Amino acid sequence: AASRTEDITRLATAGPRMRASARQSAKFETPGQYLLLSAALKMAMIYRMEGVLTHESNPAKFQFSAAQRGLVEVPSCCIRDTVGLLFDITPLTFDDNCGLHRNRNWYAENCIFSQFEADAFAVRRTKAQIENGEHLLFVHRYVDGHLRGRIGDLNIDREPGNIYILDQASNVECVQRPATMQNLIIPKSALGFDPDKHAPLTSISIQHGLGRVLNALFDDVFQDL
Repeated sequence: AASRTEDITRLATAGPRMRASARQSAKFETPGQYLLLSAALKMAMIYRMEGVLTHESNPAKFQFSAAQRGLVEVPSCCIRDTVGLLFDITPLTFDDNCGLHRNRNWYAENCIFSQFEADAFAVRRTKAQIENGEHLLFVHRYVDGHLRGRIGDLNIDREPGNIYILDQASNVECVQRPATMQNLIIPKSALGFDPDKHAPLTSISIQHGLGRVLNALFDDVFQDL
């Protein structure tokens, strides 16, 4: 399949430049709750508007045109070429690797929905990659697999069952096992992100009310996509 990175390039090179503070706490606080609620409302609004504009007979369903879709499907050894604008990735050898990297993208409302399937890798960011993505947030969940990592001394491990919001200005160091993720890449301004109030990583369990709302939205959106 043809490789398409235009949408990611558009997001990574547009929008206001916002630099995150080096806050060293991922404790779930009231500002984090508002951030997660904002993410839920924004996802719901985008979800509804896309349906109204493109599928009037069923306004609860996405229907993207070919121009709004992107597919990257390459051998795992080539993953660095597909995500190099934002991440410095080194493939790792694990017994449960499948040998293929697949990333499906859907562009809407100045954001990108994506489903990312990859073999094991190590990831960090260069200064240039941080500058490319510093105005973005990464709202995501793991369908399977997990990640172990840090931002300085801050633990940023991630696994299925939680919803996460990661500040893309963060200088992460992570190792990910073979995994499937579902993601929303969105400008910080769209969610009202404030680096003085919000930690680099905000997380919430599916056992929490907001976690259930966001997980249900992810289920609905990616089922339709």
